[in-house]
Amino acid sequence: MKKAFILSISCTILIAHLSYAQTASGTIENISWSLDGDVLTISGTGAIPTYEEQNSLTTAPWRSYAANINSIVVSDGVTDLGQYAFKGIAATNISLGKDVAVIGQYALAGTNIGSLTLPDSVTQVATGALDISTLRSLTIPETTIFSDKYVFPEEKSSLVVYCKGNTSTCDSHLLPYGIHTQLVQNNPSQGQKSGGHKVHRIYTVEEANEVAGEINTFRIKYR
Repeated sequence: MKKAFILSISCTILIAHLSYAQTASGTIENISWSLDGDVLTISGTGAIPTYEEQNSLTTAPWRSYAANINSIVVSDGVTDLGQYAFKGIAATNISLGKDVAVIGQYALAGTNIGSLTLPDSVTQVATGALDISTLRSLTIPETTIFSDKYVFPEEKSSLVVYCKGNTSTCDSHLLPYGIHTQLVQNNPSQGQKSGGHKVHRIYTVEEANEVAGEINTFRIKYR
């Protein structure tokens, strides 16, 4: 009977702990957040506040559940992802609403996101915002401006950038790397000459870094 009693108490504590871990919510100014299972949802109007980094994690109120969050949903109405908003959150995917305009400094850094599509509303991505070592695919609208080359991680492995626009309207995306896009025939992946200048077809940001020392025209492929 004593063992059964102890087992009953242990099960009650475990169930209470799981229930606590799976649901949580709160409000900061005009922004509300809720955790349902492994999904963190941010809703409301305006900007997610600015936070700081502490031991490689955001100081945001959802920090306590960082290891349990797999998906982040930012609802329509939210305009900015504040500085360090999701730093270190274990999420593997994120959905951004149609009103997000700014992704603040290190907002998504340290997450486990593999593929990211920025809505057409995004106009600015700040320093370190995409410091995500797992990021392999990034789709950006032609109006988005990266603040500098430190938007991405220092070790850029197999990242392909897809630009929703043509080469002339996508020039601004990699300007911090000193690279300018230009339409080039054939496949000058080895650096063919065009108008006396070496031209590269670039598929990843890692390759962009490698040729950043070159001058004049380079071919960036957004697909």
